[in-house]
Amino acid sequence: AYFGLSAQLNFAILEEALQSIGTDDRWERRAANELAAELRAARIALSCAVLDAIAEAPGLTVEESIEQLKRVRANRFAQLARLFDDLKTLASPTLPAIHVTIRALSRLAA
Repeated sequence: AYFGLSAQLNFAILEEALQSIGTDDRWERRAANELAAELRAARIALSCAVLDAIAEAPGLTVEESIEQLKRVRANRFAQLARLFDDLKTLASPTLPAIHVTIRALSRLAA
């Protein structure tokens, strides 16, 4: 489930952007660390949602569960897809862009 979601959502772009924040500003580093923790939590929560759906419907595959999640939360997935598309256009994603995208992931996972 964890890696299956990676095929649908580009977690790597966020992880790489957070790791590349190499500023001397300790508050920006703290913000990046907090966002990294939020990203991990959202990713785990989404994985749990996929696995919970499988537990409720034995025989459901991970891929089918992810597709079901995408249908049930279609608006949030669409919003997130647009944010990821915007991130891809940036040479170096800024902390605010990363923040907005991770918050959208958290809302999707909620």
